[in-house]
Amino acid sequence: VSSEVDHIRSSWKLKIPEYGSMFSNFPRFKFQLDPSDPVPATIDRRWRGHREQYKEALHQLAGCHDSPWLQKEEGHMAGSDRWKYFSRPLIPFGQQLPPDVIFALPKYFVSSLDQKPVQQPTHATVAAQTDYRESETQTDPYSPEYINQAATTPSELLTLASLTWGHGLPAGLAEVEMIEHARAKRAWEATLPPLDDLSQLDKRRRMMAEMEAREWAFREGEIQKLKEARLKVLTDLLRKRDEVQQNYTHDRLKQIDQKLQKEKESKINKINNDYFRGKGQFFSVMHSERHLSMF
Repeated sequence: VSSEVDHIRSSWKLKIPEYGSMFSNFPRFKFQLDPSDPVPATIDRRWRGHREQYKEALHQLAGCHDSPWLQKEEGHMAGSDRWKYFSRPLIPFGQQLPPDVIFALPKYFVSSLDQKPVQQPTHATVAAQTDYRESETQTDPYSPEYINQAATTPSELLTLASLTWGHGLPAGLAEVEMIEHARAKRAWEATLPPLDDLSQLDKRRRMMAEMEAREWAFREGEIQKLKEARLKVLTDLLRKRDEVQQNYTHDRLKQIDQKLQKEKESKINKINNDYFRGKGQFFSVMHSERHLSMF
C-alpha cells in the first residue's frame, strides 16, 4: 500500500551530484529534470491519504460503512489468519536467575599478596579475515594503454608485450636469453644496407642469408633443448614406474613368503603335536601292560 512517503518520492526529480574527484564521459549537471509527467494536470498532486483516513475513522465511530465489500472478514484459526494465533515468547536470558544472585569472580582475578600483578602488554595485534582475498581481487597485473609518439623511437619494453603473467613472467633464464637474442637481432637489422642503395644489394642479400642460417641453427638448438628436456622427463617417469613396479613385486613376494612360512610352521606344529600325542599314548599302554603283568 502506498503512503505519503512514496508519493513524495515519486514527485522528486533525479539529482546527480557533481564532485571534483568524479569522472565521466558524459557532461556533468547538478540537476537533471525529467520533462515527462505521468500524472495528468487535471488531477490534484496533493496527498489525499489523510482525508481518506479521517473518513474511515468517522465511519467506524458512526458504525456504518459506505462500501460493504470493504468490510474485513472475521479471522479463522484454520484459514489465512492462522499466523495471528502464534507468537514468539520474549525470553531475555537463557537461564532465569533471581536478582539477588551474585556470581563469583574467576580465578585469575583473585590474586594473593605474595604474587605480583602481571603487567599487561600495551599493544596487541589483531587479525581480521575479509570477504575478499588478494588472490580474488586481481588476476593479472594492470597494463595501461600506450601511444607511440611520431618521430620517436619506441621503447624497448613494448617488445615484451607478448609476455604475460604465468607465460613468461616472472622472467627466468630462458626469457633472458630470448630478450638478449632479440636485442642482437635488432642491432644487426640496424647495420643492414638500405634498400634504395643498389650497389650494396648483394651485400644485403648475403647478410640476410647468413642471418637466416644462424636463425635456423638457433631454432634447431632450441628444438634440441626441448627434446632433451622431454626425454629427461620421460626417463624420470619410466624410472619412477620401474621403482613402483619393483616395490610392488617385492611386497608381493614378501607376502607370499610370509604366507608359506606360516603354513610351514603350522604343519610342523601339527606333526610335533601328533608325535607327542602318539608317544604319550604308547607310554600309557606300556605302563598299563606292565601293571597287569605284575598281578
